[in-house]
Amino acid sequence: MNTNHSISLAASVIALVIIAACAAPTANSNNSTLSIKDAWARPTAGMGGEMQTDMTSTEKMNMDGAVSAIYMTIENSGETPDRLVSVNTPVANVAEIHETYQQDGGLMGMRPVQSGLEIPAKGTVALKPGSYHIMLMGLKGELSPGQTITAALTFQSGKQMNVNVAVKAVDSQ
Repeated sequence: MNTNHSISLAASVIALVIIAACAAPTANSNNSTLSIKDAWARPTAGMGGEMQTDMTSTEKMNMDGAVSAIYMTIENSGETPDRLVSVNTPVANVAEIHETYQQDGGLMGMRPVQSGLEIPAKGTVALKPGSYHIMLMGLKGELSPGQTITAALTFQSGKQMNVNVAVKAVDSQ
């Protein structure tokens, strides 16, 4: 076999491997198919009662006393899992993905989900009271039933979704 032909054949094989590797889907690729259903938010609440958390005094001060939470169902009909990694909304200084958990002694607490919320392939995740939710802190105004706010969701895949969120009285759920 001719040396030039061997080098040319080897270069072609390497090029094909590189092209195939670049085209192969990965866990972070943007091939997931995400949809949002039933997005709603609580009216403005103070730090008492149901919204009390295990946050430090500094964290509570940064919340300025007025908070809310957004709930929804996120569905991933794709073949690849994705992860909700951040949320932004013009109505709050801070929007964090939180989970509710049971503390020692049976009290309920809330804490940020540090690595984002996984949305499994061909799966659904419900953000609901007493579970995962988007905590809104440092509200810039009152949230009242009948109002609609927007939230921008960012996923690990790079997908971004803008969601209209209806503010509803808690007892209407």
